[in-house]
Amino acid sequence: MVKILEYDIHKLKIHNYDYHTRTIIDEECFTMSKGWNEEALLEDLGDNLRKVLDAIHDILNPNELVIYEASRHLINAGGKLLRPLLVLLGCKAVGGDIEKALPVAAGVELSHVASLIHDDIIDQGISRRNVQAVHVKYGLHTAVITGDLLILKNFCAIAKNAHVNGVPPEQIVRVLNVSSQAGVTLCEGECMDLEFMKRYDVTEEECLNMYKKKTAIGFSAPLVMGAILGGGTDREIEALGEFGNLMGIAFQIQDDYLGLFGEEKRLGKPLISDIAEGKRTFLVVHALQTLQGEEKHCLISALGNKNCTQGEMEKAVEILRSSGSADYARNKAAEIVNEAKSKLALLPDTPTKKILLNMADFVQYRSR
Repeated sequence: MVKILEYDIHKLKIHNYDYHTRTIIDEECFTMSKGWNEEALLEDLGDNLRKVLDAIHDILNPNELVIYEASRHLINAGGKLLRPLLVLLGCKAVGGDIEKALPVAAGVELSHVASLIHDDIIDQGISRRNVQAVHVKYGLHTAVITGDLLILKNFCAIAKNAHVNGVPPEQIVRVLNVSSQAGVTLCEGECMDLEFMKRYDVTEEECLNMYKKKTAIGFSAPLVMGAILGGGTDREIEALGEFGNLMGIAFQIQDDYLGLFGEEKRLGKPLISDIAEGKRTFLVVHALQTLQGEEKHCLISALGNKNCTQGEMEKAVEILRSSGSADYARNKAAEIVNEAKSKLALLPDTPTKKILLNMADFVQYRSR
C-alpha cells in the first residue's frame, strides 16, 4: 500500500479570503530519488498554486452581484486543486515554464467548479465540500447563472494567457480548442449519465466510456493544455493526455466506491446518494450484470426509488459489497492506474514525472 501524505496549507489568506488547498505527494518521494530535489519542486508548485488562487480571486473580484458571491462559495470551502496542479505539472513535465500556464490553471479550476455547481443541480445534491450546494444556498436560478459565469470566466482566463510573455498565439488557439472540446465532451458524458439511469442493461464498456467523457476529460485536458503551453512534442502531449484519461477513469471508480463505503464527513457530501439517485456506477453496472434472483430485485428496487427506506438503501449497499462488485471495482481501478502509469514511460525520469506517478497512486488509495 502506498502511503499518502497530504500537504495542507491551512486557511491560506489571500486578498482577505480564506482558502484551504491540498497538493498530493508521496512521502517516500523525498528518499526514493535522491538528487532530484522533489522538495524544492513541491515548494515551487505550492508557491505557484498560491498564485493560481490569487488569479482566481482577481477574476472573481469583489462585486455586489450575488453571482460573484456564489462563485466564491465552493472555492472558499476548499478543494484539492488537482486540475490546476495538473496544468502546472503538464507544463513542467515537458520542460516548460509553469509561470506561463498560471492563467490557464486558474481557468481550469473555475470551469471545474462550474461543473460541480451544475452537477449538484442535476443530482439535486444538498452539500458539497462540507457546505451547502450553491443551488441550495443561493437558489436554483442564481446557481445556473453562476455556473455559466464560471465557464465564461475560464475562457477569459485563457485569453489573458495571450498577454503572458513568450506564449505564442498558436498555443493559445490550441488551448482554447482543447478547453472548448473538453466542455463539449463533459456535456456528452453528463447526458450519457442521465440516459443510463433509465436502463438496467448498461455494459461495463459503456460505463467506462461515460466516465471518460464525464470525469476523465477533467484530468486529461488540463495536462494537455499545460503540455501545449510548455512546448511539448506531439508524442509527449498525447502520452500525458492518455495518462490523464486513465487516471480520471480510475478516480471516478474510486469516487463511486467512496460514495458507498467512505466517510461522509471526509467526502463532504452524503453517502449512498448514488443509490438514491439511481446512478449506474461501475459497481452497480457490474452487480446488475452478475446478480440473480432476490438480490438483483432488491438492488433494482432501491435504484432511484425516492420512497426507499434507509434500511432498504443500506441493504442494497451491502449486496454490492457481498456480491463482490465493490472488490471488482477497486481491482479494476488498480488495473487502470497501472496502465495509466505506463503511458509516462516515454517521458524522462524527473521529479515532475515522479509526482505524476504518485498522484496516480493517490487516485487509487484516496479516502476523500
